[in-house]
Amino acid sequence: MPNRGGLEKIKAPKKLKTEGFEITQEGDMLRRIQLRGPITLLLSIFLLSACEPWQDQKLKIRKPVADNASEEVIYGDDNRKDLYEVSNNLYLHLARSTVALVSQSDLIPNVQGDWYDHSLLSFKDSYGLCPSEPFSSQNSLAFCSGTLIAPNQILTAGHCITSQSSCDDTQFVFDFAVHNQGQHPRGSHKDDVYQCTRILHRALDSFGPDFAIVEIDRPVTDRFPVHLGKRNQVQAGSPLVVIGHPSGIPTKIADGARIRTMTGKGFFVANLDTYGGNSGSGVFDSVSGDLVGVLVRGETDFVYDRNQGCTRSNKCGENSCRGEDVTDLEPILGALGL
Repeated sequence: MPNRGGLEKIKAPKKLKTEGFEITQEGDMLRRIQLRGPITLLLSIFLLSACEPWQDQKLKIRKPVADNASEEVIYGDDNRKDLYEVSNNLYLHLARSTVALVSQSDLIPNVQGDWYDHSLLSFKDSYGLCPSEPFSSQNSLAFCSGTLIAPNQILTAGHCITSQSSCDDTQFVFDFAVHNQGQHPRGSHKDDVYQCTRILHRALDSFGPDFAIVEIDRPVTDRFPVHLGKRNQVQAGSPLVVIGHPSGIPTKIADGARIRTMTGKGFFVANLDTYGGNSGSGVFDSVSGDLVGVLVRGETDFVYDRNQGCTRSNKCGENSCRGEDVTDLEPILGALGL
């Protein structure tokens, strides 16, 4: 529906479940849309949203996820930053334990076998972004985000890895990040790439917990797992920082957020600045650095500006719009037997 000032809100579902089969936005259909250009992509998103019967989750670009897609939203000021813009050593330490979830087909091994070239999509072109959009010159690789919680275990969203087949197709890439201004990553050393081997624990409730703990092919030895917080460590008003891959682009750190509501249903609601590829991102107590949750669902708005003929982030007040849903630690610690 048109909004004030010639704006239209666009919802883009990740997966539509129907009787006996699934239609996804992954694979050939979405890839072909992206190759055709932003106008076709936006039209396709609009048409799909017209018959949408699901709730909202964070949209991911490259792979199917479970029900409830949604897109990017900024609450108040845009707090997303590249690593070179961040001076907080605690945040930078946590970012080293953040991973990009990437399809195997998007990592291309070189002849020597020690390096993977990235099969990248242009963030700007894929979304038809307005020139004023931050990070529009960067490229997209990840379909979700995750966090190292043990030497051989990654925590992500349950809708990011849905089956053993999806695990087999997923690789975890550390250090997909911008460490120096203007130097965007285009490849990864093999030592920074890990294979998903099996799902250890998984939960997916569209109105409750949504998480997956997966095992990787070998222990990570060059960085540390994050520290898990305690049950009931945070409450309404607690300060947060989220670290992940919005719209699949290089790692972004976004602080300045707070918990709005503790639902008591396995998740809390916060005003985090997140995009589609942030699904599975670690959400941390910004004071202690303890992991307190996993980003899973949120506000739907990607806003198409008809006057400018381009797409831009939806802007919400700090306390307006629906907020972002974060699976809390209660079900995660329970799955781990802690």
